Amino acid sequence: TAEKITGTINSLVPDFVDEEVPKKLMPKPFMWFGVNSYMRWKELMAGKEK
Repeated sequence: TAEKITGTINSLVPDFVDEEVPKKLMPKPFMWFGVNSYMRWKELMAGKEK
């Protein structure tokens, strides 16, 4: 990272160095279906605006 190269210390860097590798996301069609379904459900539960 830039902090290592320049020799500067940022207090946030050590917090993120030991983090796990991010999990792989689901394929796009599945994610789209899930997000779309969730939004439609929330709209249905919210009801009509007056």
